[in-house]
Amino acid sequence: MKFSRNTDAWRFFAACCLACMFSASALAQDTIASGAWTKKKSTIGGTWSIVNDNGQRKLRFDEHFKAKKGPDIKVFLSPTPVDDLTGKNATKGSLFLGELESFKGAQELSIPADADLSGYASIIIHCDEYSMLWGVSALAVHAQ
Repeated sequence: MKFSRNTDAWRFFAACCLACMFSASALAQDTIASGAWTKKKSTIGGTWSIVNDNGQRKLRFDEHFKAKKGPDIKVFLSPTPVDDLTGKNATKGSLFLGELESFKGAQELSIPADADLSGYASIIIHCDEYSMLWGVSALAVHAQ
C-alpha cells in the first residue's frame, strides 16, 4: 500500500504520532505548583513553576523573569507564609535551593528528592549579604 499525504490512513498515522508525543511529554513533566513573584525590596517580575521532570523536581523561572541585580542573591523554600516574612526571618527553617543564576530570563534549580513540599509556605529570593528579601511568592502545592 502506497501512502499519500492526502489519504485518510496517512492523516490517522500522523495524528497518532502527534498524540503520542504530547502525551509522553505530559507524563514526563507534571506541574506541581506555580505562581508569580511579589516585589519586596527590589523590582521583580515573571512567573515560576515547580515541575516533576522525569522524577526530578525543579523550580523553573519563566523567560519573563527579571530582578534587580544584587550581591549574594539566593533562592529558598520557606515554611513562613508570605505575609509573615521579613529579611531577618526569611531563611529560618528554609531549604536553600541555590544561588540565582541570572537576573533575567528562564532558569531552573533542582529541589532535593527528600524535600516535603507540603512543609513550605513560600518561595523566596533573598539577599543573604544584607538580609533583604528581593521577592516572594506563596507556595501552594497542587493535589496530585
